[in-house]
Amino acid sequence: MRRWIISDTHFGHTALQAHCRRPADVDERIAANWKRLIAPEDMVIHCGDVAFTFVKLKELLDSLPGRKTLVRGNHDAHGLNWYMQNGFDYACDGLVMSRIYFTHHPQATLPQECDFNIHGHLHNTFPLGHRAYPHSRLFSLEYTDYSPRIIEKFVRKGL
Repeated sequence: MRRWIISDTHFGHTALQAHCRRPADVDERIAANWKRLIAPEDMVIHCGDVAFTFVKLKELLDSLPGRKTLVRGNHDAHGLNWYMQNGFDYACDGLVMSRIYFTHHPQATLPQECDFNIHGHLHNTFPLGHRAYPHSRLFSLEYTDYSPRIIEKFVRKGL
């Protein structure tokens, strides 16, 4: 089993394509990369902003392999149980695992047992090397060719 990170897929959000200079086929690229890389037994942590409400989320997530955990973002408006009934194995607002704090927004402080904060939210609106805090690791699909990354490799290399 491998552990993967992804964030800010924003499936169905066409306005974001222009704002973040995403290609018109971005949803298809994300799904194709997910299916190519992730095995059914793998774990995927999604750091928020999954999809817009008109997207059939359960149908979409059921088509993507892996055991999926959602750390809700600012565009994830439903309750945690709704996300678990619609394709996620688990949903929360923050997650600590393997000394990493997974959130949607960058965090100024870490829980005592953590060394890093993996987050999304900022997209490509900051330079690639930007880190608001030394412990933060921004996951941005715009910098990963719209692909998830293995968590351990992402923490070591940044992308």
